[in-house]
Amino acid sequence: PHELPGKAGFAMAVQSAAITGYMILARKPPQWLLSPALMAISAGIVPSLCCIPPSWLTTWAGPHVGLFSGLQDIPGNMLAMLIYSQIPLVVKKRGWKAVLQLYALQVGLGACCMAAFQLLEASRPMEGSPFLMLETSGGGHAKSLFEG
Repeated sequence: PHELPGKAGFAMAVQSAAITGYMILARKPPQWLLSPALMAISAGIVPSLCCIPPSWLTTWAGPHVGLFSGLQDIPGNMLAMLIYSQIPLVVKKRGWKAVLQLYALQVGLGACCMAAFQLLEASRPMEGSPFLMLETSGGGHAKSLFEG
């Protein structure tokens, strides 16, 4: 449990590198800064792309962990699709600088969400299964969603 606040700090630190990279690119930097900015962006967003499911999900979902990991990505992917569909309009009206600033904002919000989740998990780890439902008949026996 004590390692989670450190993970939250790490996520914020590396994603800050990505934010810095996007902000550098938005200012039309000299050519020698392009590679370092792109490397900072790549290094900063990789941890968020490699998130492993929380331990409670792998413990309690069992063979269905892949399904639930995928399902939790749907809202974010729908939002990304909506945002990316508007990029041509943003470029036309405000230019690429606004797009790069939007990307920096997205990474920053993602870092805050990831850090908040990890801090909340550290303060009160989930010990029970979110996939259990109480059966109303039969004396209140806990029944898995996956039981027949």
